[in-house]
Amino acid sequence: MASMNFIIPDDLKLLIEKHKDVEWNEIVSQALWEFVQKIELMDSIAARNQLTEQDALIIGHKIKENIATLLDTQFILAVIQL
Repeated sequence: MASMNFIIPDDLKLLIEKHKDVEWNEIVSQALWEFVQKIELMDSIAARNQLTEQDALIIGHKIKENIATLLDTQFILAVIQL
């Protein structure tokens, strides 16, 4: 098995040291596996993606507009119910 070193904040180190009974190596290993699996999935999706950056910006703008409209509608309905 390979070994890696990580830098963590001092306050986190103090909390970890309070719990010597916890298998921290296993927890870190599992967390890294889960994160890497998510990254691999994103890479796989991105590799098949045909959207340009401009397309993504347009879609993001439309989503924001729709959310704003939805929030406005909910606000109006709430006022009407008063």
